Amino acid sequence: MTTTSDDLTLEKSIPRIALLLTDPRASMEIQEILRQEYSSLMLISEMEKLREFDLPLIVLVDNIQDAANIRSMKSSEEARIIIISDDADSELIGAAFDAGADEYVCYPFSSQEVLQKTKHILGNIIS
Repeated sequence: MTTTSDDLTLEKSIPRIALLLTDPRASMEIQEILRQEYSSLMLISEMEKLREFDLPLIVLVDNIQDAANIRSMKSSEEARIIIISDDADSELIGAAFDAGADEYVCYPFSSQEVLQKTKHILGNIIS
């Protein structure tokens, strides 16, 4: 099977989002929000699977160490990281950005906030 430029365009237009959250409730909530917005969605739930993708993707994590680990992967230059946390401490938020996060969302979050940040990042990646 050959890959055409149309196939690559379609593949790039399908949001590829990794949900590496330790809180299953938050993970399920975000999955529901994203599936309502995007009819085609590739969800990745294992850190090791990130190495298999070289096209840009969004990674949602809930701790700074995971963000730093992802950012240190050779293939992560184009990945965008959103940290979901229930801690609104300004020092922690600063540390999250220092570790490589592109966005920070405090839990509990609104579905609108998650969608806005995801769409903003996707718009910057795909365009």
